Amino acid sequence: METMLVSKPCLIIGCGSHSYSVISIIESNDEYEISGLIDTGLNYDVSETKSSYSVVGNLELIEKHVDIYKGYSFAIAVGDNSERARIYQKINDLGLSTPNFISKHAFVDRNVNIGDGNIIAHNVVLNSMVELGSNNLINTAAIVEHNAIVGDHNHLGPMSIMCGSSRIKSHCFLGVGSKVLPNKNLSSNCILGAGAVLIKSIETVGKVLVGAPAKEK
Repeated sequence: METMLVSKPCLIIGCGSHSYSVISIIESNDEYEISGLIDTGLNYDVSETKSSYSVVGNLELIEKHVDIYKGYSFAIAVGDNSERARIYQKINDLGLSTPNFISKHAFVDRNVNIGDGNIIAHNVVLNSMVELGSNNLINTAAIVEHNAIVGDHNHLGPMSIMCGSSRIKSHCFLGVGSKVLPNKNLSSNCILGAGAVLIKSIETVGKVLVGAPAKEK
């Protein structure tokens, strides 16, 4: 007799434009069924919808009725690293689930070591021996090549590339089309601007780098 697969209920935290992308990622496979969206603000509008899904509450409501939400998984649809880290910590402190949400159209090699709470978009490549921490947003068509290391709470923009054995720490943002060359490192809280190419390691926290080759702004 054929076994029926039952989708797991999930809620998306964040009602901004990025929620459209996260909805598309989740809808690309049958593992999760979206039950609605959770606003990050104090006030929320129950008439608001994103891709036909309704806003059903806010984080305060989740905290107040945490036992009701024990059976749900949570996807964080927030682009800002600091805000996403804050929400991730809150949800985990409540004992709720933040699994990885991976597009059916992404390639994740069997030798990737991955944490939790990551959003992995369409056409992403995570190649062999990549180490990916937790609560990272890996946006459309980003590439993380073999043996590269990604810390926690990072945002890799569309079509950004981390070459083999490169490394970024935590709370970094790689702009659209940016590149980290092989064996180069980027310290925490750094921004690599759109189209920038990192050709030498940056060990200082909080730098903003632009251009090709990337230089401090």
